[in-house]
Amino acid sequence: MHIAITTQVLSTLIRVNNERISMYDRAIRSMNDAEVAPLKLFRCMIMESEQYREQLEQTLKALGAEPDREDLAGLWGGLLDTFLTQRHLSLCEMEKAAVQRAYEYALSQQLDNGIARILYEQHEELKISYHMVKGCTLQQPFLH
Repeated sequence: MHIAITTQVLSTLIRVNNERISMYDRAIRSMNDAEVAPLKLFRCMIMESEQYREQLEQTLKALGAEPDREDLAGLWGGLLDTFLTQRHLSLCEMEKAAVQRAYEYALSQQLDNGIARILYEQHEELKISYHMVKGCTLQQPFLH
């Protein structure tokens, strides 16, 4: 296992989860209370990313590295600021695809089996979340 690659992969996924939290928080703040299903779903997505971030941070610390507190200013933020109107779920679908690609890239690296297992489990759980977002999108015809 190459420690530098592993810490870089873990740090990147921590930042991805931080940005995911920020994106869903922005979406929630821009919605009205009548949009109950998306609000609940987005809150669940925030809790999910907080859990993943914590697990990734603990793994990084176990390797003797400290989590990078640098914020990913605007990975999706600029896009969201421009388009957050009635397209919340469609944008979240795009975000989910980007997060999936980040995890797929991380899993393509040569990592310790234990770390790879953590990332694989998070990746699989994110696939389930993605299908939940997709299902919610299909129920909201005004979002297409």
